[in-house]
Amino acid sequence: MRKTHVGCIPLPMGQDRIKSRRYQGVYYRESTVATHRGRPDRSYWIAYRDARGKLCWLGLGRASEGVTEEFAHRKRNEIQNLARHGEILDAGRRRQPVLDDVFAAYMENARLLGKHTGPEESRYRTHLRPAFGRHGLPAITDDALTRHKAALLERLSPQTVKHALALLRRVVNYGLRKKMWTGHSPFGAESDFTMPRVENRSERFLSRPEADALLDELAKRSGQLADMARLSLATALRATEIFGLRAQDLSPRSNTLHIVAKGGARQGVYVSDDLLRTLLAYGRRPGEHIFQRRDGGPVREVYGAFQRAVDALGLNAGVSDPRQRVIFHTLRHTAISWWAQSGRFTLIELMELARHRRIETTLRYAHLIPGGVRDKLRSMHADAPDQWSKPGGTP
Repeated sequence: MRKTHVGCIPLPMGQDRIKSRRYQGVYYRESTVATHRGRPDRSYWIAYRDARGKLCWLGLGRASEGVTEEFAHRKRNEIQNLARHGEILDAGRRRQPVLDDVFAAYMENARLLGKHTGPEESRYRTHLRPAFGRHGLPAITDDALTRHKAALLERLSPQTVKHALALLRRVVNYGLRKKMWTGHSPFGAESDFTMPRVENRSERFLSRPEADALLDELAKRSGQLADMARLSLATALRATEIFGLRAQDLSPRSNTLHIVAKGGARQGVYVSDDLLRTLLAYGRRPGEHIFQRRDGGPVREVYGAFQRAVDALGLNAGVSDPRQRVIFHTLRHTAISWWAQSGRFTLIELMELARHRRIETTLRYAHLIPGGVRDKLRSMHADAPDQWSKPGGTP
């Protein structure tokens, strides 16, 4: 798609530009390469007159990005109304910042603050830039967000989509706060847009025999993957935290792993002597990742190999509820559940071990702690007279 311009810039006339039969001022071009739902993908543009009467063009994006003729028509009407009230300035004198510009400034600020930017850069490049990167704030409407959300949900989990859109919200708010943009946030209180609802938090954790069998099965396929799984079961590290481990992050004297945690914060995690020896045995130099691909690059995902091992053991056989399916993150959930079941940690200590930001997250494990409400209720019933539990009995 041609680079989007916002302002009174002539759009070359060509045979490939097609005028909408339904809406005035709406145009599109059909791709000769890309397709969308079995038809040539379309790039939509609108033409409008600014407050000075100059003809302006605005590219809105592709059909594959959720843009439709109806959306283009509504957007044109919105801009025309603003122009009539003199609220749109001539953008020909100075190029207005697009989302790519604002994101670059947002990332620079994050790096200056010492934050880990890798995950956000990848998320933006994959899920946001194709749809909005070349557009300014006027094109990022609640309708555009709703369409993009629907398009992402066709191929991604609600949690992944929520992470992507939450990043977009942070970038938009950054642009408004730093005066790079003027206007209103499409995520604001007046917007009709809603974030995806996520109901897929893991509930399943492995028994000791299941965990042992899984480690044995993984070892048959990949010793490195088995080590990663052992590390998660022992420390409750997330997959991305394991992927990011470098040799320089190991502190043998204090049995500590220094990790980049969720959100970019540096944290220290206790590791046993046995696991520490396993990690040191990889013989990596200080700046090298401990877990690497065959080409020497860092491991970025384990889904395929891990799920093949899970399938070989039948751990997900007949399980359709995503909250009950075994995935790599189940290992973290299992570790925390085992700590809770041990009875050695209070809820606050468990929160610290799990590195939860909110106590509400740790409360999911409260029922596993011995001596909790369920155990007390079970003990009360065990001490109650027999007739209490008999049919027709009267307490």
